Amino acid sequence: MKSEETKPLLCPFCGAPQRRYVPTGTLQIKCQYCGGVFLAPPWMGGETYRCFSHSERLAIGRCNDCGESFCGECLHVYNLNTEGAKAILYLCPNCLRRRHIEKADATIYFGIIFLLFGIITAIGSLPFGALIALI
Repeated sequence: MKSEETKPLLCPFCGAPQRRYVPTGTLQIKCQYCGGVFLAPPWMGGETYRCFSHSERLAIGRCNDCGESFCGECLHVYNLNTEGAKAILYLCPNCLRRRHIEKADATIYFGIIFLLFGIITAIGSLPFGALIALI
């Protein structure tokens, strides 16, 4: 038995030891404590993945949007709670930035539409306002 095989497998997100049996060739492991999904280390038979942004660091997970592997510093983790269901979202910096830009664009478009509606309403009410002023 190699000394590497006796090392405990720790979750990179919460640091909890993983006590379940992990079959050889497993690529991703889900932490039974925090629910985080991380890549199996190479000594367990998984492939060695490097961070897409920092090639000198090992990756701990994949981005849900682009699918690239990233280290713990790059990967943003979000716990999503919906009606009775829980999910974890992993985003890299580029995908997170893209989502923020899309949300900002939607806000700007809504603001422009609201402003145009206000201008059209103001222009349409001018004849009515002038009529009331004359009376």
